Amino acid sequence: MCETKAANELATSVKNKSGDVWEKAVAAIEYCRAVTEWNADNGGKPWTYALVSHDEVNWQSSFGYLVKNRIPYEQLVMDM
Repeated sequence: MCETKAANELATSVKNKSGDVWEKAVAAIEYCRAVTEWNADNGGKPWTYALVSHDEVNWQSSFGYLVKNRIPYEQLVMDM
């Protein structure tokens, strides 16, 4: 699951671990975990959450580029 957010909102929410962006990211991580668990029992693939700053997205951005330049997963899950 890939989601884009405004760079200024990301900086504040991820740093302070609060606000709408942070709460949605926590919910998305949990959703991906639950889907991955269900898929493991039912022949599906794992899901991962990627939170991307809007300024990383342009016409030339591939999906692979966006995933590589997402907010580091460790930064999102630390102290959840």
